[in-house]
Amino acid sequence: MALEWKTLYWGDLKSIDAATYRIYIQKKMDSTEVVESKEIFFSADSPAIIEWNEVDKLEPVQASSLTLKALSMEDREFIGLYSMEPGEIRAIVYIMKNAVERIPYWSGTLDTELYEEPYAYKDHYEVQFTFSDFAMLDRLKWDCIGLDTIGNIIGHCVSSSEVF
Repeated sequence: MALEWKTLYWGDLKSIDAATYRIYIQKKMDSTEVVESKEIFFSADSPAIIEWNEVDKLEPVQASSLTLKALSMEDREFIGLYSMEPGEIRAIVYIMKNAVERIPYWSGTLDTELYEEPYAYKDHYEVQFTFSDFAMLDRLKWDCIGLDTIGNIIGHCVSSSEVF
């Protein structure tokens, strides 16, 4: 069974300087499964924020997070995203050069512990998602042993975090 990333949701945003960003929310699943992706609509108020945490200059990695504010068009539309194992759902942000060309900008996996949904509305309410680029590494057991090069260690961390 080969696993691959399949797009569940996608949506476009414009930046202040009118650049177009396309955001994909994907799930790792069997390559034979068929998925119909759905357009996601973002909140008008701060729809996407990428934050880089302040770290000491000696820290080897500066982690970041992406917070998306999306509109749930029906009751509990996104509830399925939060019943997954850590690392099974990711977001990828691309800068769109034109209708076909895109440049990868940011990628990270969903932090399922930060999900909340308002219960005061039946539909058309705002839901907030938080994705992290390297935070899921804190939940993984280190599985390498022995001496290795720093390049191999970084490569192992990047592939384990599934960030591109």
